[in-house]
Amino acid sequence: MEDVSSSNARGAHVLVADDDEDVRDTLSAMLRHLGHDVVVAVDGASALTSVLAADVAPRLVLLDVTMPALDGWGVAARLATLPARPRVVLITGSTLDRVRVREHLGVDDVLMKPWTFADLQRVLAA
Repeated sequence: MEDVSSSNARGAHVLVADDDEDVRDTLSAMLRHLGHDVVVAVDGASALTSVLAADVAPRLVLLDVTMPALDGWGVAARLATLPARPRVVLITGSTLDRVRVREHLGVDDVLMKPWTFADLQRVLAA
């Protein structure tokens, strides 16, 4: 897997993992509009499987914090053990998660709910 610190390049591979179909669809549409290739996962376990099985590793993984099978924190912790991990952004509505991210290895940023297109662009540009 290629180690990339920024995901703002057009055509970046991005994984969106959220158990809410509307969120997955909206994020995917926005990312595709920005020129990114998008893969979606319905829970944490399928997100982790997708990353590990990918021919082309995602540059960015957007993870909902609360998902069935494996939560966003669990996926981030496993991705942190990869030799060249993707950039990881957690999606949450909890300000406590924003504080916790500073102490958590493997999480690069937080996308706070309710997020906007500008918020998404900010995490892509970081």
